[in-house]
Amino acid sequence: MAETKGIAIFSAQFYPHMGGVERYTYKLSVEMVRKGYDVVIVTSGDRGKTYTENFEKGISVVRVSSYQMMNERMPVMKCSRELSQIITNEFQKHRIEFCIVNTRFYLLSVFGMRYARKNNIPLITIEHGSSYLTFNNVILDVAERVYEKTITAVGKRYCDDYYAVSEFSLKWLREFGIEGKGVLYNSIDPDDYPERPVPPSIAEKIKPFEGAVKIAFAGRLIEEKGVNSLLQAYNIVREKYNVCLIIMGTGPLEKKITESDYPDIIFLGQQNSIDVVNVLRMSDIFCLPSRSEGFSTSVLEAALAKCCIVTTKNGGSAELISSRELGLIIDGNSTECVENALKMTVTNSKYIKSTGENVYRRVINQFVWKKCGDKLEEVIIAAKT
Repeated sequence: MAETKGIAIFSAQFYPHMGGVERYTYKLSVEMVRKGYDVVIVTSGDRGKTYTENFEKGISVVRVSSYQMMNERMPVMKCSRELSQIITNEFQKHRIEFCIVNTRFYLLSVFGMRYARKNNIPLITIEHGSSYLTFNNVILDVAERVYEKTITAVGKRYCDDYYAVSEFSLKWLREFGIEGKGVLYNSIDPDDYPERPVPPSIAEKIKPFEGAVKIAFAGRLIEEKGVNSLLQAYNIVREKYNVCLIIMGTGPLEKKITESDYPDIIFLGQQNSIDVVNVLRMSDIFCLPSRSEGFSTSVLEAALAKCCIVTTKNGGSAELISSRELGLIIDGNSTECVENALKMTVTNSKYIKSTGENVYRRVINQFVWKKCGDKLEEVIIAAKT
């Protein structure tokens, strides 16, 4: 029997914390387990001490005791004497021969880079962003840029090889003087999303709008996702057209949505990924006017659901939607840009249907986890030669 191979992934957040990077970490891990690897995920935890757990077959997790700062957007690991020993024991147990760091700007990221370099383990860092983080506060935003540039410079001392989840993110690395090596695309597994009726509680909310053009949004309810622009644009569009807006997700802007007086804004909150896609299958248009993305999972899910996609060129969306026959890429996420795009699509049912079919075929042929796993295995093999 062949000896089991092992890879480690340092990711600042992981399940049960929800997000695109967390999902990327998990799905890539599952794919590598299928290829015969053991996977150890090193992530932040909120207990008083660092501990390990068996997450599922082939995947173990080291949860590093951390402070969860800034509404859980910035976990800060607690340094301890036993931390490196716990990780070393787990790595030896699973014969770790390759390390991945997801995102470059967390303390855990730099710790993972330094640990891999110190222990002579081949390493890559995967970029998931396409712009600076923002807090809608000038002072905080300036401080964030200084911090991000500083911690990235520290990380470059330990990591030479950077990849990204999209070509757009790969170009973003140049902001930090990094020339990326390639793309490990965010992807999707169609088998994860079986068609099934949505829960009755959801169906009852959507049923009154059967004749309307259904515009959907799914994602974190934060400014970077363009939620405010979408709401403002929708409030203009709804005055002239028979439409409704379905919003799925949670975040700081949730209160603004729930306090809306418009009965045609259907807020569904946080839903599991299967129900998200099945709601999207009931929808006509998916609108994600993001200001910053690596490569949105929600866009991939909307493509699988055969939605007409309206989104910005930020992140990898333009690599999926490479022509107008596949969807609509808008130049920015201003209210005017979103409004004009929605007006163009809600009045063109043929365009909605054709783009949905076209982008569906593209996503299931080009953006699946098997392809990403194959590319990563090529990178691992090359690092060992």
